[in-house]
Amino acid sequence: MKPFDFQPISKKEKTLKYEKKLAKELKGIPQPASGAIAGFKGDIRTTDLLVDSKQTVMSSFRLSLTDLHKITKEARGVNKFPCILITFEETTRVMPGKWAVIPIEVLTELIDKKGE
Repeated sequence: MKPFDFQPISKKEKTLKYEKKLAKELKGIPQPASGAIAGFKGDIRTTDLLVDSKQTVMSSFRLSLTDLHKITKEARGVNKFPCILITFEETTRVMPGKWAVIPIEVLTELIDKKGE
């Protein structure tokens, strides 16, 4: 082996590593195989949420109704609220890099809980 010979990290490995870090931040657990196994859909499971994590280095991200239907169906199947978490990797300190997309019903419930 050469002194500086290293294997680059694959996109899949980088994604799994990021999801593990994100799961810790959300006080959740990463799903095995990033949701590719039946019964373990989504990327991260928290007490209340099933999270589908998306990352981009671009300045925009296309979110489709199909994406929303998919995570909603999967979340209902495990009695969780659906959430799509989008991470923009190229951001500044002024603008947050992580954004969560949740149904309005979930948002109002969280607001109500905070007001109690």
